[in-house]
Amino acid sequence: MKIDFEEVQKLKTKTQKDKDSDRFQNVLYFLSSKGLLKTVTTPRIIRNKSIDISDVLWAARIEPRILEVFPSAYIHFPLKFKNISKAPSKLLNIIEQIKSGVIQGDNFKGIKYEDMKKWCNIKLNDSRTIPLNQKKKLRSFFLSPSIERKLTRLAKEKKTTKSHILEIAIQKL
Repeated sequence: MKIDFEEVQKLKTKTQKDKDSDRFQNVLYFLSSKGLLKTVTTPRIIRNKSIDISDVLWAARIEPRILEVFPSAYIHFPLKFKNISKAPSKLLNIIEQIKSGVIQGDNFKGIKYEDMKKWCNIKLNDSRTIPLNQKKKLRSFFLSPSIERKLTRLAKEKKTTKSHILEIAIQKL
């Protein structure tokens, strides 16, 4: 088998041009700034720019790890991405599976579901985000008026919330 070094050099040059493009740098900068990707070189800073889903999919051709962390990025920062409805339905299905807590889900373009899901459960650089496995869930239930008064009194005494008082009581059981 003969290697065409000219063809290899052309491919290398094209890949480097793609990596230097604003599309790629925007996606890479956002993901690395949030702590989802570690890179050898620091991406060019492109701030306050929405990321189109087509740019994410295009950049993933160059750097496949982008697809692995994208579900987590979208779950934690949905307003950062636009035209998400144009994403492949299988990818949108995986995002919904992760949100709903499915243990075994679909793979996407050779990336295992478990590998995509694990990124949703790590602490990110952005302190406003909470890992999915630590998010509180809304539950509603009825309490008798006497229990409600007692709960309110305890919350005021401890200078905390009613939810926190209930969590402490349940943990002690």
